[in-house]
Amino acid sequence: MPNEDISSRALSAIKNADIEPKPKIAYASREFVYWALAACALAVGALAFAVIVVRVVDMDWDVVPRLGLGTLVRAAPIFWIACAVVFIAIAEHTYRATAFGYRTRFILIIAAYVVLTGLLGTAAYAAGLGDLIETNLVRHVPIYRQTVVMKEDMWARPGDGLLAGRILSVTGTTLLVTDLGGERWDVDISRATIRRRTSLVTGGRIKMIGEATGKGTFTARDIRPWDPPFPRPMAPHPSFPMAPVPR
Repeated sequence: MPNEDISSRALSAIKNADIEPKPKIAYASREFVYWALAACALAVGALAFAVIVVRVVDMDWDVVPRLGLGTLVRAAPIFWIACAVVFIAIAEHTYRATAFGYRTRFILIIAAYVVLTGLLGTAAYAAGLGDLIETNLVRHVPIYRQTVVMKEDMWARPGDGLLAGRILSVTGTTLLVTDLGGERWDVDISRATIRRRTSLVTGGRIKMIGEATGKGTFTARDIRPWDPPFPRPMAPHPSFPMAPVPR
């Protein structure tokens, strides 16, 4: 029969070529390596997504345009989006090399990795891992610090009407605030819009839009809370004053 002829020819070719079957442990090891690489790529992509969420959620995007196109580009998480895309591609490639990969359509693998990256990345963001990664990069990798714009940079520009700091005292409609660089400001809040969750008490951390009216004096039009709407357990919590790195 034709099938028997094919089998016979195949066995004959194997014998003639002196081919020996690989041990099962070699196959299992290869599978383990590919699955481990796929999982690692997924994890790194998820961490990159966590930093993307940090920069998208925590950045005051309504303020960014007033600081120019350059600031907008440096504030956008372009680097992290590229990282997430690259590691999703690596994860897809390594998964396809496993015993199950060839059975799954390319679009389904990519879709699954995008969804998993988003879910795991959001969980990492909620835990504060995104903040932890970016804070350590800013502190220890100078080229990264020079490339990106942080929230501290944006709110340390009283000349552009942006000021942030810790409240030292409250007297009527005047706040005494120490800014991110440790300088003190008398802030007039008589006409300011105070956003939800903003705590105008001694020790409160705030950010303000307004106008510097003189040396050490500022008139606020909009006052917002500095801290995010919900705590992230692993996120670093630097104390004020906290001077931003010079631009």
